Amino acid sequence: MVDEEGRVVGISLRAPDGAKYAVKGGHHGLFVPTGLSPDQRLLVCEGQSDTATCLDLGYQAIGRAGANSTVKTACAVVQRLRPSELVVVGDRDEVGQRGAKEISAALAALRVVRVILPPAGIKDIREWKRRGARATDVDAAIAAAPQVILGAHARTGGRR
Repeated sequence: MVDEEGRVVGISLRAPDGAKYAVKGGHHGLFVPTGLSPDQRLLVCEGQSDTATCLDLGYQAIGRAGANSTVKTACAVVQRLRPSELVVVGDRDEVGQRGAKEISAALAALRVVRVILPPAGIKDIREWKRRGARATDVDAAIAAAPQVILGAHARTGGRR
C-alpha cells in the first residue's frame, strides 16, 4: 500500500483460505500499480482483489484498503493522474455502497465521477468476473451510470 506520493506505507497479505493480514507497523494506503498513464479512464475500487480484477479486465485501476479508508490519498492520486474519466467501482453490500458514495462525493469535487455496482445478487466486481463478466459488460455499466457532480447525482431524464 502506498501514500499519495507513492511511498510504501503498508503491506497487505492474503492467505490461501482468503484471510487478510497486514504486516505489523504499516498503515493503510492505496493499491496503486506501476505504469498508470495520466489522462485515461481510471477505476477506483475497494480492495486489492477488485483492483487486480479491473487490471485483468484491461482497465487502469487503483484500490482502497477498505470501503471507508484513504479518501484523502485517493483524491491526491486522482489529482496527480488527471484521468479523462473517473469511475468508482463499489461493492453491492451496504458498507461498500456507503464507501462508494463517500469516495465519489469527495472525488466529484475534482472531476465528474460515475459509480457502478455489480448486478443484483453479486457482491463485487471480482465475483462478477468469475460469473463471466467481460470488459464490455463493465463498459455498459459505466455508460449507464449517472454522473456524480459535486456530491449530487445528475439526472439523465424524467421529471425534475
